[in-house]
Amino acid sequence: MRTVPKPEGLFKGENFMTPRVLGYYRLRKSLGYAELSRGEGLKHEPIFGVTIQWSGSEESNHALSKMFWSMGEALNYIGNLSD
Repeated sequence: MRTVPKPEGLFKGENFMTPRVLGYYRLRKSLGYAELSRGEGLKHEPIFGVTIQWSGSEESNHALSKMFWSMGEALNYIGNLSD
């Protein structure tokens, strides 16, 4: 699983809880992309967000977008959705 350049026209704006983007990943069959980002929780602990967007859509898929307590968990989740 490798990072890809930011997909044009997707992932506009900034995530409130995880504003620091770490990378973008292509999902299965190129149907969409995942954005991995990092931030701090309410007690200043590191948290990681995975935001999913389908190609051609400006809306995030909230059912598949998730928050994780470790980068390893977030990358494992993205790996399960990736090509």
